[in-house]
Amino acid sequence: MSTDKIIAFDSLRVFAIFSVIILHASASLFSELYPSNEWLAANFYESISRWNVSVFFMISGALFLRKSKKLNLKRLYSKNIFHIVIVFFFWSILYAIYEFWGKCNFSAILNNILIGPHHFWFLKALLGLYIAIPIFRHIVSSKKTEIFFLLTTFILGIVIPSLIVTVGVFDRPFEQLLTGIYDKFNVQLISTYSFYFVIGHYFIEYPLNYTGRHILYFLGAISPFAVMLSSYYVSELNGAPFMPFLENYFICTALEASAIYILFTSCYKSGKYDVIFAQMSKRVMGIYIVHVFIMDWFTDIGINPTSCNLIFFIPIYSLLVFVVSYCFVVVLQKIPLVNKLI
Repeated sequence: MSTDKIIAFDSLRVFAIFSVIILHASASLFSELYPSNEWLAANFYESISRWNVSVFFMISGALFLRKSKKLNLKRLYSKNIFHIVIVFFFWSILYAIYEFWGKCNFSAILNNILIGPHHFWFLKALLGLYIAIPIFRHIVSSKKTEIFFLLTTFILGIVIPSLIVTVGVFDRPFEQLLTGIYDKFNVQLISTYSFYFVIGHYFIEYPLNYTGRHILYFLGAISPFAVMLSSYYVSELNGAPFMPFLENYFICTALEASAIYILFTSCYKSGKYDVIFAQMSKRVMGIYIVHVFIMDWFTDIGINPTSCNLIFFIPIYSLLVFVVSYCFVVVLQKIPLVNKLI
């Protein structure tokens, strides 16, 4: 893999983690502020920032599945996978202590430790993907097999769930029936995240041509606005905020994430900021882990996105969370032992 691609991944990680913070800053407001002008701002930022986690999966797939990287099972399971498990439980314990400080509710504390804070779903999904890396590497060893796998997971993990959600706009009981049937097969989440993981490799190994890239850029550019308008329309129709169009499995999210991923990996060129992005990229996982703690702390001291006009304050608030989280991670990385858990 070229140096430009590695640098592109560094910069893309940084932009993606900032997008995660914007997403989390607006997510609760999307549910709480409907109907209001503030909700329109939350809907806007929710719609333009849903691509981030999908891109994280794509970057991981590109790095772990590339042919030039020799698979070391001992390192994979004893270092990469074990590290995720340790990080998950260490920080789950700290989050549980923070949430239940002064409260004696052992069962709730234990439950929170085992489940983890809400944003740790990503660590659990990443853990499952890492465990399956030997299988994925076998799949991508053949272009024909990889294409078949991508088509299958795209249909099972993106197309069918998107169609079911769309049906629900017009016929809620039928949508619930379809969801109940489809959920019994337990294929959606596995297919969705596997699709992102493998297509990250595919886009690097078999780059799209000029026409293909620009078609995807166009679809990716209109997707967040399609989601924003659709969410607004259905929310007005139902009289309540409607979130399914914002999920990772929705086809617009897949198009937006793919377009941004290809834009960075195809167009990014080395420059004077490469060293800065490389250093910041090393702290992205740490920022992901601690940013919710920083946001909770901000709320406790009276700083939250509803403090001012949301259309302006959400990005300012998110930048503040990013900077404080980054500084916090830098300090933690200087502490022995703790630096292995961030």
